[in-house]
Amino acid sequence: MKLLSQDEHVATYDTGERISCIGCGEEILVTLTIFDLLGEEKRREHRVDLCDDCYKRQEEDKQIQQRLEKINKLFNVADLGVRFAQCTFSNWTKRKELNMAYKICHEYTKAFRDAKLTGQGIVLMGDRGSGKSHLAAAIANELLKQLVPVIFQPVPKLLKRIQATYGRGSEEKERDIISALTTCDLLILDDVGAEKWTETREETLYNIIDERYRQLLPVILTTNCDMEDLEMQIGSRSYDRLLEVCRFVRMEAESWRVLKAKGKV
Repeated sequence: MKLLSQDEHVATYDTGERISCIGCGEEILVTLTIFDLLGEEKRREHRVDLCDDCYKRQEEDKQIQQRLEKINKLFNVADLGVRFAQCTFSNWTKRKELNMAYKICHEYTKAFRDAKLTGQGIVLMGDRGSGKSHLAAAIANELLKQLVPVIFQPVPKLLKRIQATYGRGSEEKERDIISALTTCDLLILDDVGAEKWTETREETLYNIIDERYRQLLPVILTTNCDMEDLEMQIGSRSYDRLLEVCRFVRMEAESWRVLKAKGKV
């Protein structure tokens, strides 16, 4: 046997036997450790069926699955709903004036790992029917297929849900909802600015956006507001955070729903 390492009380040897990793097929050494325990020689053989890299990936996958289960207890698979759960990049109706927005969102999804490292997000701005929510949902659906923890929430509905936790006897706790919103890999806030403004709601949005900003976790927003109205709706503190970490994309196009009604698409 070949000696691999040794100190005063422990020696580790290569037994010469090899096992194929069940994950990638790489050869794994079977080692034998000989050590002294209260004056008595002990031997322990070490054989595993996963190499270090595959074991690490397995543990990471377990952690992601646990996080997804925790999030889905609160938000039910991103809370996309039936319509937006069907939105993908492949069933997007292409329009020349929206090609850039489509490209930005598609490329963002493919390079999401980089976006997560830097906290880079997107703000999709445009009138009703321009396809903002479709593109945001397409990002969510693609990343969910890759087991990325994503939460997609219409902001008016979300803020009402959080507000409901303040009532006596509420089965949900605000801290549980906020924790999920501020720790998922990607948070998508749909229809920002459609909610009625109150100081409490502004503070709630800021706390969510600020915590994600501090943890370098990206956020995507869709809104019908222009930049000035958006700042008024969400407050200057949240707006400043978004200016720093998000790419603002203006989607200028006639409503898809109007075009469909006219038979033009």
